[in-house]
Amino acid sequence: MVEYLHRGAAACRFSSFSGREEIIEHLAEHDVLPDEFERIVQTSGDRGRSASTGRPTALGYGDDGRLLYCVYELMDEITVLPVTAFEKGKERP
Repeated sequence: MVEYLHRGAAACRFSSFSGREEIIEHLAEHDVLPDEFERIVQTSGDRGRSASTGRPTALGYGDDGRLLYCVYELMDEITVLPVTAFEKGKERP
């Protein structure tokens, strides 16, 4: 199942679709929890676009104080598909 993040006026919530384990595993490879990703995308005032892919991004602090760069895809006007997240400054070369 894939975790899709729905953003709305009240709060973000996840709905299940196929591929979920792959996204959670990918975030875990970067020591990012799905809840951290969700919170950052929902609350970040620092948004932009990935220089390499053009996908939307959100920047915010993880639970442990790391500055995390979250990359996602907008599936429609309320649905966000997490792509990756990593500590700012530790981007791949």
